[in-house]
Amino acid sequence: MSPAIVHYIVLAVRVVGAVAVVVLLILAANLLRQARSGAYYVVREEARTRGLRLLLIAVALVPVTLGLGAAVDTLARPAVVAKVTPTSTLTVVATQPAPTQTITPEPPTGTSTPRPTATPLPVSTATPSPTRIPPTDLPPTLLTPLPSAVPMAENASFGPVQLGSGWVDLHLAGIGNLFPLDVKIIHATFLVRNLNRNAAWTAAWYRDGKYVAGDPLLWDASPNTVGHVYYGPKGGYKPGKWELRLYIEDRLQQKATFTILPATSTPTATPTPTATATPR
Repeated sequence: MSPAIVHYIVLAVRVVGAVAVVVLLILAANLLRQARSGAYYVVREEARTRGLRLLLIAVALVPVTLGLGAAVDTLARPAVVAKVTPTSTLTVVATQPAPTQTITPEPPTGTSTPRPTATPLPVSTATPSPTRIPPTDLPPTLLTPLPSAVPMAENASFGPVQLGSGWVDLHLAGIGNLFPLDVKIIHATFLVRNLNRNAAWTAAWYRDGKYVAGDPLLWDASPNTVGHVYYGPKGGYKPGKWELRLYIEDRLQQKATFTILPATSTPTATPTPTATATPR
């Protein structure tokens, strides 16, 4: 029988068997469902018995279908006849190897071209940072560094300055930038950011652009806080334009200007001329 026909027969047997198994399982499931929901006991028992029977038939049909298909396929397969082919006797014939030709390298006739040597890339030298030159308006006392000072932190800075004429309960009072001539002390507050301990800083006071007072100090407070400085010159303030400049080392951080008003002059009374009668 042709192998193709056998293949189709086996396939048909397996398909029919699979369909029969599915149908039996569906019928068994319906009967078992009826056995649970039937109205009468007799009907439920009969449905349960039939459902179990169909379920067993379906289970038994699975190996039968597979086995029948395999049996048909095996019976239709032709027997394999082993054919012995006589092996030929290997005859070894000794052959003399051909002489190996030795190639003698000829000496070079031309002048060899030398390989180019790699030119080293130029190494860039670090350019030194420019020396910080203090501005011309630095206070003279700041030009002499403190021996015990440590370098400032790169992100250290002072915030804006606020001026006042009093200091009450650690708070600035009389805030403004115009003060009378009789003011005794000018106070200033400013925000301090990241100023490390023992870094040099200066609060310098100027009048009409000329340095008056202010020496370098070492910072001894918290690195982030509110700074407070004040100044009261001997003999009192003189009228004019004043300025407070805050430095960290020789770097100007903030400026704040204020004015000391002159004393108010008292107006003098000018006599009014008396009219005289002219005779006619």
